[in-house]
Amino acid sequence: QKFYLCDDILTKVDRSSMAHSLEVRAPFLDINLVNYVTSLPYHYKLRGLTTKRILKAAMAKHLPSKIITRPKKGFGIPVAGWLKKELKQPLLLTLNKERIQKEGYFNWDYVNELITQHCSNKKNNRKPLFSLLAFHWWADHHLNS
Repeated sequence: QKFYLCDDILTKVDRSSMAHSLEVRAPFLDINLVNYVTSLPYHYKLRGLTTKRILKAAMAKHLPSKIITRPKKGFGIPVAGWLKKELKQPLLLTLNKERIQKEGYFNWDYVNELITQHCSNKKNNRKPLFSLLAFHWWADHHLNS
């Protein structure tokens, strides 16, 4: 509540909605509701690995079961696709064999395997590839100036 929600999730929603001229509301963040729910004992809200017990029970009559029981789904950006299309050339230029071996920060065979698997649709390596790309762009700006 104090960090992840306000410094991450709500910020992303706010920026995304403003960029598309949308007005977004977060009704479950009403201060009276938040104060009430935080005052409830944990066993009302959590049973085993089942979270949001009260909300799910309240909405069971109004929503299909598949909605209530589905896993959480994040609000992500299509990085995997970008690394195969729009960012493919920058990826290949930045994470090339000569540079990776010269700098010595990372193992070229492993980096090459990540790229090959990702670009051939064998494995979604968006997270490590984007991290490597971001690291090298940061290094270009801060270390190699």
